[in-house]
Amino acid sequence: MEAFPEVQSLIPHAGPSCLLAAVQSFTPTHTECRAIVDASHPYLAQGSVHTLLAIELFAQAAAVHRALSTKDANGPVALGTLAAAQAEVYVDRLEPPLTLRVRVGQGHVLGSLHSFQGELFSAGDEPTLLATGEITVSIGGTEVLVRKAIP
Repeated sequence: MEAFPEVQSLIPHAGPSCLLAAVQSFTPTHTECRAIVDASHPYLAQGSVHTLLAIELFAQAAAVHRALSTKDANGPVALGTLAAAQAEVYVDRLEPPLTLRVRVGQGHVLGSLHSFQGELFSAGDEPTLLATGEITVSIGGTEVLVRKAIP
């Protein structure tokens, strides 16, 4: 199995706002991550699954994908702003704490707009598709994430 940098070194999220626990796989077109969401997270109000949970996981995995795709793996990465998002959640309730798999694929690029398709699965031997969606991120501006050196 390939070793990947810690998620927190790739995206600007930290502490409880970082839902991704680890990068599982990466190719130039797709990235898969493991996520852990505990019962106290606002997107799991009383066990109900909010659409924003899927959108946030897709956005964080897309940021990981962009960071790993950058040619200079130790250089800064331009931060993105979520420009559009849609998701469809296929379950009403889940029992936390949750361990999930989130997979994003690079979609179209139009100028500074980058789209990503996302899929959210339960983790385990028989994963269940929980949600699908698409996000569009506007990349650019002067804000950058300066990464720690990646071995």
